[in-house]
Amino acid sequence: MITIEAGLALGDSIICNGMVRHYAEKQPIQLYCKDFLEPQIRFMYRDQPQITILPLKTDSKGDTLPHPKADVHAEYKRRRNFDSLMYQETNTPFEYRWKKFKILRDPQREVSLFQKLNLKPDHSYILYCNTTSTKTYDLKLPEVKHKVKVEPLTNLIFDWLAVAQFSKEIHTVDTSFFNLVQSFSNMPKIFLHDLKDCPHPSLNYQTSVIKYP
Repeated sequence: MITIEAGLALGDSIICNGMVRHYAEKQPIQLYCKDFLEPQIRFMYRDQPQITILPLKTDSKGDTLPHPKADVHAEYKRRRNFDSLMYQETNTPFEYRWKKFKILRDPQREVSLFQKLNLKPDHSYILYCNTTSTKTYDLKLPEVKHKVKVEPLTNLIFDWLAVAQFSKEIHTVDTSFFNLVQSFSNMPKIFLHDLKDCPHPSLNYQTSVIKYP
């Protein structure tokens, strides 16, 4: 059994999903995560018995306290396409970021949120996420009648997948929600609003970038 620390932020954890699952194909693993993200990470790997979640205690700022060094470590770096560097650092083919990505969805939870928002599959709406863990941004959104904002209405980010899938377009800043939706091939067109002063990860074929001055 080996321990893995594959990006402790939620967005990094989603990016490293394919990497972690690749390692779990070969051997049991213990995966570090921040204690307040434990429900999200447990949900993401609940179908894989080879993965044991090890929550790390955090301070008042959300930073992890000292803990044993992991056997496999993928560190975030402030460079564009940093996700490919994280895979390179662990000797994992970057194509596994997409090919081995998997989340066992919970239709009941997704439908519950869909209904809570008074949505139906034939509704025409755009979905947008303008908030990161530290800041809220003003986005230049299309002039449409119905807009749905991603908000913490449940305790799992994955509950938003059906709302995202049935939307006309997805507009988002670079955050964990962006890393989640662009991991699925059945999403509508995704627009990344590039206005953060930091590098964004690699983009898939369905993502376009909207630049800001």
